[in-house]
Amino acid sequence: MNAPPAFESFLLFEGEKKIGISKDTKVPNACLFTLNKEDHTLGNIIR
Repeated sequence: MNAPPAFESFLLFEGEKKIGISKDTKVPNACLFTLNKEDHTLGNIIR
């Protein structure tokens, strides 16, 4: 099957960060947060 290994959905690889932060250039005093390898549960908590 072409399915990726299950551990790739939650384990971080070397050099990969859990949270990425980048400044938003369109809005002053704003940042974009990128969460890696999190499921919908964290999204429901934030919402």
